[in-house]
Amino acid sequence: MKANPLAKNYGALTPEERWRLILAASARNDQIECDQLARTAGRITLSMNDHAPYAYAFDELSKTVFMVVLEDTAA
Repeated sequence: MKANPLAKNYGALTPEERWRLILAASARNDQIECDQLARTAGRITLSMNDHAPYAYAFDELSKTVFMVVLEDTAA
């Protein structure tokens, strides 16, 4: 199999372009290309309140519990 000729230009992609290509590669079950695209991504710095990770985790957990309760009531 021939290597992707566009792979050498992955570093020049915008974050949105890279995201779209990662989604397309994922839909094709092409984990190698997903990994290559992810490795060429830049890094960003994120700042948030120190309690935010706990709030985010609680929010995700509450959504999961809601879906389970919804499934149980539908049965």
